[in-house]
Amino acid sequence: MEILEKYAKVSDKLSKLNKEIKFLEGDSVVQEYRVLLTLREVVEKELAALYEEKREHEFEQCNHIWVHSNEKGKQESSEFCRCIKCGLNRGLLQNELGYLNYLIKEEQEMYDFMLKHVVYFTGIELNIACDYDLAKALYQRIKEKNPDIDDATISQYLENALADMNKIKVSPDRERIRAKRLLLDENFNRWQSKKVK
Repeated sequence: MEILEKYAKVSDKLSKLNKEIKFLEGDSVVQEYRVLLTLREVVEKELAALYEEKREHEFEQCNHIWVHSNEKGKQESSEFCRCIKCGLNRGLLQNELGYLNYLIKEEQEMYDFMLKHVVYFTGIELNIACDYDLAKALYQRIKEKNPDIDDATISQYLENALADMNKIKVSPDRERIRAKRLLLDENFNRWQSKKVK
């Protein structure tokens, strides 16, 4: 088939599609659909703006429990200190300026919040460094079993649980069961923790 014939055929298809679209645009259901799409866009933008305010409110109201994170092979230090309740990451303040160009949206929101507020220095700081996901999973599990527990007690439970995991060696099968119970990936293998003070 020659290029001119192909072009004419495709042009004809497009013309037919445009006629069908024009016909459908006259339908009241299609018109209502288009109005709803526009409204949805407006509401999505409003929700996105409110989400940022909501996160700021959560950071501000949180009685932080800070854990030193030693994930990804990094040394434990306050540079990687994160709240296991709200996720606020103090380490963002201590990174080089070059890194700030690569923050994801959530990290940028945390960074902006911490520049405006000093609440990130409040709360309880655990004297242990461990994987952040592990600490958060343990916190959620303890809180689920004891909803009225105070932060000081839960912090003690966390430190004890992490210390026990260091002392008591278990088989790989037992580790998979433990990971599943904590809603971690079944191949999770970062069980070790260290004292930081």
